[in-house]
Amino acid sequence: VEESLNSRRAVADRLPAFLTWTLLCACAQVEVMLYEQWLGKPAKYQLETMAMSTVFVTGVGSGSHIGWYLPRGGTMVRVCNQNAEPTHMEWHIMNYMPHFQVEYVEANQGLFDQEEVMAYVTAGLNRYALENNLPLVA
Repeated sequence: VEESLNSRRAVADRLPAFLTWTLLCACAQVEVMLYEQWLGKPAKYQLETMAMSTVFVTGVGSGSHIGWYLPRGGTMVRVCNQNAEPTHMEWHIMNYMPHFQVEYVEANQGLFDQEEVMAYVTAGLNRYALENNLPLVA
């Protein structure tokens, strides 16, 4: 079991590089920005960056609240810790935001399926592209 968990953790750790490589190959117009945390970045910068984003991949909790500033048609992919039951913190807030789509990916002890995340990211980019007459991502 430990070997399996380590293998899944390695896959999850490679997600940012995987997203960057896949999206750059699929569509040269997609810029991937990686922030492990917003600490130290001015509030104006944070809000402007989020307002120009299309897809926001985040954990649940207070760090995800900046997603309120996603543009109309944006997508928030929320990675949720799953213990005995799925934990969709703030679902009662995020699911009722009318201007962006919310998707959930279950994580077991911090491990999650990067292919599922990638599918949501691709769908989010294409949804935004359709709404704004932009080229689709393959």
